[in-house]
Amino acid sequence: MKKCNVLSGLAALLLSTSAFSAATINYADPVPEKGIGYEWTVDMEHKGVLTTADFVRHVGAKSSFEPSNPAPEVGWQHTSDWVALQLREKSLLTIEVSNQRGVHFTTVGTDGKAVESTAGQGYFPAFSLYSGWDDTSTEVHTFNPVGNFWSTVKFIDAAYIQQAQAIHGGEVVRSIKKQFILPAGKYSINIGGINALYCDTTLPCYNGRHGYRAKLSAEPMPKAVE
Repeated sequence: MKKCNVLSGLAALLLSTSAFSAATINYADPVPEKGIGYEWTVDMEHKGVLTTADFVRHVGAKSSFEPSNPAPEVGWQHTSDWVALQLREKSLLTIEVSNQRGVHFTTVGTDGKAVESTAGQGYFPAFSLYSGWDDTSTEVHTFNPVGNFWSTVKFIDAAYIQQAQAIHGGEVVRSIKKQFILPAGKYSINIGGINALYCDTTLPCYNGRHGYRAKLSAEPMPKAVE
């Protein structure tokens, strides 16, 4: 092996790790009117560099664990958020989901007029990762957040908050993070809440919508230096 080749390879690796790009994020279903309803579509078009995505919305307090749902399909499809993720290269994927205060949203009242609301800030985060996108199934009420339930997607792993991890300025910050080495392809991420495990039924955090922030990063796996 020539010394110049080694140095060139190392230099290229250092340059690639210092650069980054933003993913393409759409608040839309990648295949409308087919299969389940995805809230987000994220395309990691990293082209050899670290790619990041950052988005904020809200989910139901019990969207990953609704006590009234029959096990193992304890998840609640309609109150959780689905992300259709596209990885263009084999990557180290990092998923981080945290509670987010001050998330505003609009609903339609019984009189047909817009109603402005603010999501709660008592979110206990959870997420599930599956391979594949669904564009054939019929969306129903329940799903399994820790296993297979549709033939079109395959369960990979899940993460759930265990406890409040830090307190800053009197505000409880709840966050979960997990990393995966994945080949290029399509993946589904479900973002939900497990508030029922931590909130008494009389507390505001037990029901309603709560704000979240999701951060995704995909770092291409470096090639061996020859």
